Amino acid sequence: MDGRAKPGHDVFGGVAMMASVDLEKLKAVVCRLIDEIAFQAGGIEFELPEDDLYWKIDPYLKRDGSTVPEVTFIGHLKDDWDRIKYFADAPGQIPTHQLTEAAELLAYLGEASAMLPFRRREQENP
Repeated sequence: MDGRAKPGHDVFGGVAMMASVDLEKLKAVVCRLIDEIAFQAGGIEFELPEDDLYWKIDPYLKRDGSTVPEVTFIGHLKDDWDRIKYFADAPGQIPTHQLTEAAELLAYLGEASAMLPFRRREQENP
């Protein structure tokens, strides 16, 4: 099995529950999370580790719960950042596949932010 389910079915052969993602809401959540990381880190930059390797797994196999995927590639967070940072100011349409590299960076930020000391925000007056 290559991890791709038949339309309307999950990888185990059962009927898949349909779900959708509100992209505006997802964007709002990701922006809030990045703002919170910046606040907790005390700045707008977050250092990448020198050892920035991660395992890349075929996206079809990554979501196939019936098999244990084999790792076939190694990724570098710095390389991902070098490839996507220019899209912030790029004119015109950008390749949506670059979300895969942004996702690896976001995953790292989420994991690394767990090690940051907690900074309490001042309570806003209602």
